[in-house]
Amino acid sequence: MNTIIIGAGISGLVAAQELKRQGTDFVIIEKSNRAGGRIASEKIEGFTCDVGFQLLNPAYPAARSQLNLKSLGLQAFDRGATVWHQGKQITLADPTRAPHNAGGLLHTLKGQDARAALEFLRVPSEITLADALDKSQFSPLMNRTIRTFLAAVVADEKLSCSVKFARDLMKYFVLGSPSLPAQGMEAIVKQLLEGVKESIRFNTAVEKINEAPAGVEVVCSDGSTLTANRVIVAADPLASSYLTGINKPATGALTTWWFATSTRPTESRYLHLDLSGQPLFNHTAVVSNIAPSYAPLGKHLVEVSATGLRNDDPQQIAARSAQILGADNADDWKLLTTHHIEHALPIIGADSNPVPKNNKMTLAGDIRHASIQGALASGRKAAN
Repeated sequence: MNTIIIGAGISGLVAAQELKRQGTDFVIIEKSNRAGGRIASEKIEGFTCDVGFQLLNPAYPAARSQLNLKSLGLQAFDRGATVWHQGKQITLADPTRAPHNAGGLLHTLKGQDARAALEFLRVPSEITLADALDKSQFSPLMNRTIRTFLAAVVADEKLSCSVKFARDLMKYFVLGSPSLPAQGMEAIVKQLLEGVKESIRFNTAVEKINEAPAGVEVVCSDGSTLTANRVIVAADPLASSYLTGINKPATGALTTWWFATSTRPTESRYLHLDLSGQPLFNHTAVVSNIAPSYAPLGKHLVEVSATGLRNDDPQQIAARSAQILGADNADDWKLLTTHHIEHALPIIGADSNPVPKNNKMTLAGDIRHASIQGALASGRKAAN
């Protein structure tokens, strides 16, 4: 056999698609009973609840090259955000897309923030995002907005990722509008599974990878062994570090609550950020305003996301979300599910470029770039 792929997440599936295109034989070993890794969607009472709030940015080069974006039926959030600050809503919108909301943005982007934005682009790449924001000296409102938003994006309230990685992510937010597939984020997985699903061995964990005369030997938990010329390790970051011997990465956690309601809380298609002194969460949104297919007819779906593993009272979360969205109350809100994702994303440091010592191993996944772009791009690169 030419190639063994460990992990049927999106990076492993992209690698498989590329190998299939090349006419190279391969097998995918997946420890769980499903493909997709951390990208999944649940159907609950007719609602689509993605496992953790996730978005696909069509500006990602790897998404444009590896996915059929048109068939996903992408539905985009409005560009910008609405923040809850000092007891009122302020909408920070892209004035070219929403001129009626440009006043909020222009009110905020004063000279100090314009200068700070330039400084943010100049700070050394090796420092953390938190340090870069400190050095840039944004106004208090803009500083808090950026921190609250990006903390949820990178799954780290401390913003300890490298500013280089953060600037790369922010570039894509400028270039594209984060979107939701009509049938949920798992539609990405279903698309990538086409033509390669029959090559996956599900419910099979890999215990170790050994060097072999002809390449590599993969030892599985069921006692079986497989040999191949090479192996692509596309597992989750912790499993990949264990199997390849690279340093174990720090990871960030996220909690997402999903609520159903019969009363539309707002017409807004923005993310709403809580900038209060002691926020219960980072952001909330009426997801069904953006993707009506996520909710049954006449119903509405609200997501609320926070960094860390949280066990707050759902009623308090709902009440606070309703307030920030501008709704009268959350009396008829029903909690559909709560997702606690302990290892949501690896935290990307300035030196996050791990390389396995065995040259027959190739590392894929989001361990170098914690994003869908990173996962997709690494899968294709690993196969070539």
